[in-house]
Amino acid sequence: MKRPIDGPSTAAGAYVGAGCTALGRNAGVDWGFALAAGMLVGVVVAVATGHRTALWTGLGRRRLQVVPVAVPAVGALGLILADEYGHSGAVPLSVLAWLVAFVIVGSAFWAAVTNAYAAHAAGEVRTTWTANAGSVARRRRIGLTVLYGSGCVVAFVASALYGVPTVVPTAFAGATVSSWIAIDRTRVYEACEGGLRYTDAGASVTQFVPWSRFGEIRETDDAVVLERRWWLDERMADGDVPPNAREALREGLRADHSSSAATRSEWGRESDW
Repeated sequence: MKRPIDGPSTAAGAYVGAGCTALGRNAGVDWGFALAAGMLVGVVVAVATGHRTALWTGLGRRRLQVVPVAVPAVGALGLILADEYGHSGAVPLSVLAWLVAFVIVGSAFWAAVTNAYAAHAAGEVRTTWTANAGSVARRRRIGLTVLYGSGCVVAFVASALYGVPTVVPTAFAGATVSSWIAIDRTRVYEACEGGLRYTDAGASVTQFVPWSRFGEIRETDDAVVLERRWWLDERMADGDVPPNAREALREGLRADHSSSAATRSEWGRESDW
């Protein structure tokens, strides 16, 4: 028997339930009643949105699952900066705590929707392989890590001497750690009917990129490169990409480009009428 809820609906219910609890507390409702009401609303939302594959796929395709994370994150950042400069006024600390809670629950929602989109939009898996990004990309990441680390040191000094907000060196520190972790990152790739699906080693979130968001495939001395439109290219070490994976990548791009060309031709014939 299929469960009435899934990962995205559970996260959506938790997010809405937390919002109802926060609103109740802001209105002066007792903690116990506000929490119970929030849990009830959350369960209703979770059941109502359970297994809504089209909904989660639509959100994932438009990258709208990031909104529940971005909105409270911007609000929390604004409160932190206001507090740094002494303009926070009468805003209680509990507001910041709620915003941080929304960022955490929103991150769970983002992960669940991203995984659901990758699972349902990809289609049939044609081949799977594991690859790192190649020596050129590795050198770039090392340079970026050094740059972030230097910026972190400068920002900490500027914060101590000139009152630069502490969020700046904190951001540099986070970027340094993230970049350092990514230096030797490997990914498990899946060439699918609808696009390229991949998961970073040790990660729990699977990303999916439709073929339409790639331009061409090219091979360099050290890497197989999928050129991306409006984003960083996807690089895979040349020695890690087997021949059947290269053929699957080329076939996916050819099929998408042929489909796009046929659609444009059809539009052209319709416009002639």
